[in-house]
Amino acid sequence: MIPEFAILIPARNASGTIERAVLSARAQAPSTILLIDHASTDDTAQLACHAGGELVEVLHAPTAATLGEVRQSGLDAVRTEFGMWLDADDELLPGRAARLLRRLETEEGDLAFDEIDLHDGANGSFIRRLEMPPFLGGRRQIVRLFERNYLPGPGVPAFRTATAQKIGFDPAMHGAEDFDFILRSIVADSRLVLVRQVGYRQFSYPSTLSRDIDNQLSMTATALRKHAPALVHELFKSAGYHERTTAWGMVAFLTLRGDFTLALVWVERLPPGSRREFHRGTLLAALGRYAEALDPLQQAYDEAGVPELLNNFGVVLAALGRAVEANSLFADALREFPGYSDASLNQRAERPTRLTLLPLRREPVRSEYSPG
Repeated sequence: MIPEFAILIPARNASGTIERAVLSARAQAPSTILLIDHASTDDTAQLACHAGGELVEVLHAPTAATLGEVRQSGLDAVRTEFGMWLDADDELLPGRAARLLRRLETEEGDLAFDEIDLHDGANGSFIRRLEMPPFLGGRRQIVRLFERNYLPGPGVPAFRTATAQKIGFDPAMHGAEDFDFILRSIVADSRLVLVRQVGYRQFSYPSTLSRDIDNQLSMTATALRKHAPALVHELFKSAGYHERTTAWGMVAFLTLRGDFTLALVWVERLPPGSRREFHRGTLLAALGRYAEALDPLQQAYDEAGVPELLNNFGVVLAALGRAVEANSLFADALREFPGYSDASLNQRAERPTRLTLLPLRREPVRSEYSPG
């Protein structure tokens, strides 16, 4: 028998999908379904109540609320020992709640994440499975989330209510509020449980806030800047990581939070190769030191012409007045990676400046297709 739990569904003008979400939540046999209505102007709340009946409790968030505030208002209302998040345009698969809550109980966990089936929102067709990377195998290895969000569904875990309410959501965060919550949970020594089984169906839409790459990068940097480099370094050391892995992690962490100069110091600890030169050249370019960035990016280009390198090399060449060569590289990047937003924007810009700060994700773990 599973313990009592609530399912929380933040929603704004979700009339086209809310019934599907609520019906999938109802099938999990929760104690309550909390609909956090973010100033909808359609009949989202009415449709949710129709689909969920007496299980649905509607909470109202004001129009101006950030996503952090919306989530916190729902979290404050949970009265059960456990809870679970569900996005209004997604659905829970049968048995998910029982499986995750059982793991939280038996492993004394605080947050439980599982894998996701990604579907196209327009036609419902299956795209791919979003899996847990194998290197996130143990509790302490979760520190690698400081280098990049590798979780398939960072915003939809099951949680132990007391822990989640203690951590809370930052009202200043409008985007990446879930990632920020997870990082602060790690620092607070919360126990994250990873379940390598699909329990969630996510539908991909081009209009979701997470596709606003500039906002996501800004909010991610805000979240990372809450944690001192010395603390994150110590977390990597405590996890028992080799110096090389730690250096890679610190370079990514410092780059994403905008500490480009300190990231360059850590680059010196990386092993030789095209990836190190990619980071060196990219960081120099981010600092506006384009002439110095030319050689490392040329070295990396001579070894591996991956799309992100083609794009960044193009930005440097454009800054140095070599526009024809730069546009050729942007075109090559787009041929290698159709839909690559940075290269596409650079190709159309009078002054191309969009750098891809980290290598493009090779692990299929997120729904975004743009560089991150």
